[in-house]
Amino acid sequence: MKYQYLGPQTVAELADGKRVLLCKGSVLLVLILSAQLKALVEKGLLKEIA
Repeated sequence: MKYQYLGPQTVAELADGKRVLLCKGSVLLVLILSAQLKALVEKGLLKEIA
């Protein structure tokens, strides 16, 4: 799944423990969402685009 990030710049931790810097407009390709990313999706900051 591919998500586009819409919020302020932040560091997010992926389910596999890797950290990524999310900037507005950045596209994230993720297979397994961590709890942290799920929270961003619920807040509408990560929008699924594919």
